[in-house]
Amino acid sequence: MRDPDAEAPEGLIWHVAGESDGKLTIVDAWESPEAFQRLMEKAAPEIEKTGAPAVQPRILPLHNHIPQGKGTRPNVIAIIEAEGFGPDAYDAVTSKMPAHEGDGSNHPAVSHAAAVAENGMVFVDV
Repeated sequence: MRDPDAEAPEGLIWHVAGESDGKLTIVDAWESPEAFQRLMEKAAPEIEKTGAPAVQPRILPLHNHIPQGKGTRPNVIAIIEAEGFGPDAYDAVTSKMPAHEGDGSNHPAVSHAAAVAENGMVFVDV
């Protein structure tokens, strides 16, 4: 496990990673695509040295972010891909949910992110 007091790369907002069936999934929130690219320019050669396979990150614009809900134990990453469900539908649904009121601190997850994908939205709850 990474040292929680270690300095994060410039522009990184949050980072979660999980392993299932031998596959690693990493989900990050960055200040900008350029901040992520700066990290990759430095990290890619080091990652390559480990023998890890090359990856093609999927970069999506963030629509909503709740940095801290009422969850306290970050043990699971839930990734939901909702095809055909866009930002307007998300806003309409979440406007009726107490978990999304105010600053979102009543959300049941530790954190929540909603991103816009080409064919819908992607939700990441920790």
